[in-house]
Amino acid sequence: MRMHGSGSVERQRSGRYVARLPRIFGRRSVGCFDTEEEAHRELDLAIARLVEGHGAVGDGTLRGWGAAWLDRRELGGSRNVATDRSRWGRHVMRARFADWPLPRIRRRDVRAWVESLRATAAADKRGARQLSAKTVRECLLLLRRCLQDAVDEELIDTNPADRIRVKRPAKIEHQAWTFLDPDEQRLLKLCTTIPEPDRLRALFAIGTGLRQGEQWNLELVDVHVVDAPHVVVRYGGPNHEPPKNNRIRRVPLFGLALKAARRWLRLLPDYCPDNPFGLMWPTERGCRRQRSKSYGWPEHQQLAGIRRGVRWHDLRHTCASSLVAGWWGERWTLQEVAALLGHSSVTVTERYAHLAQSAIRERADRTPGARGAQQVTSAHKLIRRNLERFRWLRGQDLNLRPSGYEGDAIPSDGAGLDPRAGQALGKLVKAYAGAVLDGDVHAHDRGLDLAEAVAALARQTRSKKETA
Repeated sequence: MRMHGSGSVERQRSGRYVARLPRIFGRRSVGCFDTEEEAHRELDLAIARLVEGHGAVGDGTLRGWGAAWLDRRELGGSRNVATDRSRWGRHVMRARFADWPLPRIRRRDVRAWVESLRATAAADKRGARQLSAKTVRECLLLLRRCLQDAVDEELIDTNPADRIRVKRPAKIEHQAWTFLDPDEQRLLKLCTTIPEPDRLRALFAIGTGLRQGEQWNLELVDVHVVDAPHVVVRYGGPNHEPPKNNRIRRVPLFGLALKAARRWLRLLPDYCPDNPFGLMWPTERGCRRQRSKSYGWPEHQQLAGIRRGVRWHDLRHTCASSLVAGWWGERWTLQEVAALLGHSSVTVTERYAHLAQSAIRERADRTPGARGAQQVTSAHKLIRRNLERFRWLRGQDLNLRPSGYEGDAIPSDGAGLDPRAGQALGKLVKAYAGAVLDGDVHAHDRGLDLAEAVAALARQTRSKKETA
């Protein structure tokens, strides 16, 4: 495999190999060759001929030098070059010194540009807001690296962006990330209206916390679901691009992720008969998934009843949040979560620290004698909210209706319902209600049993209806 940004060699159905130039040269074809070695050799020669005059400073301005500098970064295999180009074009090139000769740029010009960035409106879908301090720092770092390379090339004597800092805002910024709470995770897990391959793909992302690029480029040889289930995260992008921080890590498979992986491995041969890259999550045609595409994720949220906007990357936050808060069982430490997610430092993981405090508070509330009238009232509301969608079990104690996520699929009059199944379900409803009202630590497990029983019954009823 070739290094990222250095072009590609693809095997055609005819058995020959086509060589294509890197994106900065327009992905043009160099030709079609009989052997893979010949294709790589001719591609390297074509790139060398094009690069000979490609690294020039241009007209001596920041714009000309920056364009050549970004091209060289891409040819060198930089993993963030697409993001760098976006920030360069949207922010750096709007500075008043963008078309000045490099030696004319002074520190006061860079400082004024940084101050103007802090007042710039962000162009995204998160509402009216200014650029975050992090984005401003990344733009300044990009300019600093560019000018430092100009110093190394002896184009300028000093770096005017060196030692300039971005002050942290005085107010506390709202987190730009979110996560699925336990109820929303169950909604997603039990929603059979979502195509099973798409649902398993999302559950695997929640259970492992893999980045999108890491999941799309996960290969079958690195997936182990029998002895000590785990996956080895080797790549973060196409062409064997390394993961973030250049760290290969081993991620254990358990719970949601393990069940999803085992089920998916049984479906994969029929879903994608031709899988030339040996990928764990290829498209139906055997292609590598792209990070820029959603693959129906917004629609799947709506089908599951998740009304607020949740990005695919937020499934990674969901994994970390669930582990820190102890929603999946034993609560993990921040150090353990940092190792699982591949964070460069536990400082990055500290964004989830507040969830650890909420887990401690929840455990205190479950201690005998700690539950007051407010907790009992909240339990009543919880039961009613979870059970309100089921119309066909009216008449249960406390006028409760059974909990689940497919109530609309069950006839309101209970037509076709096996009486024994109804009795068993009624017992589960009473057990769940009693456990919540009594503050039983196993109430959550009883709620899961109830939801799964209702979902199974809904599938059975729907199957009988379709057969009839």
